[in-house]
Amino acid sequence: MLVKLLPHYYMSSATAFYYDGSNNLIEVDRYMSPEANRLNPKYPLKIIARSVLYCFRYEDGRLVQSAGLPGPSVSKDPAFSCGQLKAGEHSLERYRYNADGTLRAMLNYYGEDDADSSESQRKPGGGGYGSIWLPERLPSGEQARVEVHFNSKDELTDLSTTYLEFAAADAQPAYAARGDAGGSTLEYRFTVSPVPLSVIDKGFAAIGSYPRVRIFPHRSGMTVSEVFDAGSRRPRQRQWRSLDLNRQEMYGGNGKLTRVVQYGAAPEDAYDEDLKRYAESGVLKVTPTTTGYASYRVYDYDPAGKERLAFVCWQHDVPSNKPLRHFPWWTPDPTPKRSKEEALIYGMKNVANRCGTPDGKMVIQGLAQIDAYMAKHYGYDVEKLSYGVAQ
Repeated sequence: MLVKLLPHYYMSSATAFYYDGSNNLIEVDRYMSPEANRLNPKYPLKIIARSVLYCFRYEDGRLVQSAGLPGPSVSKDPAFSCGQLKAGEHSLERYRYNADGTLRAMLNYYGEDDADSSESQRKPGGGGYGSIWLPERLPSGEQARVEVHFNSKDELTDLSTTYLEFAAADAQPAYAARGDAGGSTLEYRFTVSPVPLSVIDKGFAAIGSYPRVRIFPHRSGMTVSEVFDAGSRRPRQRQWRSLDLNRQEMYGGNGKLTRVVQYGAAPEDAYDEDLKRYAESGVLKVTPTTTGYASYRVYDYDPAGKERLAFVCWQHDVPSNKPLRHFPWWTPDPTPKRSKEEALIYGMKNVANRCGTPDGKMVIQGLAQIDAYMAKHYGYDVEKLSYGVAQ
């Protein structure tokens, strides 16, 4: 009939729609005809007799899985059926619902050949990302949402949200309000072991049962990372970062501060430091390095919270065998001034970086040696802050 009505046309392909007994669309296929190349014989298309374009699965009348939206066909294997879909082998989406039928989660699973998945997530197949909607609302009125990443075993590796009240039990009183003005994203990373994806089913209530790193921006422009052990609502370590790790705070099991390691200078509205007080009291007898390389200071705290300056670094003038910088640093310096170029040349040839006790007794010398000493003896910047990646 079509040949008689449309003698100059041909059928290149046909699309078939399949439904289940409840009239739910479950599969969409495309069938190609060999006639598709009649008008293009010089550059013929590869004829694929049957492609599965889309697959849908339902439970209790709700869509719980789909494949092929968006993206290429699910399979070009003529023998393939939607019942063969497997997470990790095929790209697909899964959906979870609240008791009232509203959407709670949309999870996107990477396939083996998914170009968007990273190498670590593709091996041995699977992993992906998703969105989980919370019952709370943002100040804008938008429903709060959490973005997650998970591995091939359906375990969370990290999450982020603009809802800053998320996991409020982890927010420390002294810092709970400080992150609001510095940015809009709160992150969690699960560095020791991934968290079962099932925690999303109860609004992440069980997140405190697992080791985790809570990361948020500070109003100073620095980023604060808090390291929690499993089952604890008090961090055992807090890090302050700009380009470098500038401050590392260590806490005991009772939540009290036990040690602080500082490196470089800090914004005025981040945290306090009073080295002048230690110099005036006679504890500090050298002018410490507070900016640039080898600018470490270590403070220890007793059970009552009393602070003690335990370790500093300074620049040492090798020819004179004395500290390079005038002490105390806030008084007039009688030393003849060098130009910036002269100071740079002199420093490269004659100045050593030393660290030790505040009274000037050297413990370690040399930039590389000092960094290694700080990592080994004070655990500075050795904490793992990302899943699968050593810090």
